[in-house]
Amino acid sequence: FAGGHAFPAAALGLPDGFPDIIYSNNLTPDETGILDDTIEDITTMLLDGVDPEGEGLCPPMPAGPVAAFGGLTEEDATDLAEFIKALAPIENTIPNDCIPPG
Repeated sequence: FAGGHAFPAAALGLPDGFPDIIYSNNLTPDETGILDDTIEDITTMLLDGVDPEGEGLCPPMPAGPVAAFGGLTEEDATDLAEFIKALAPIENTIPNDCIPPG
């Protein structure tokens, strides 16, 4: 859950404009991860595919109503959020952010 796994943008089906390699984010409750995100924030991210600022989540996160997590119930998403927030914090600064085209 500390992130940093490399995914080729082409393998994720991303259009031109994204970095060639997308790195998974740190999902641990560390300051380099999701320390400031609440259970409610994470639940919303899983169910709606947007971060607390309303921005779409970076691939490869399969969140949102039409993605792989589309069938999650609110209870499922809350359980996952509580699990993630209970993980041990791991410091891991990710090499780059997902930068969508435009």
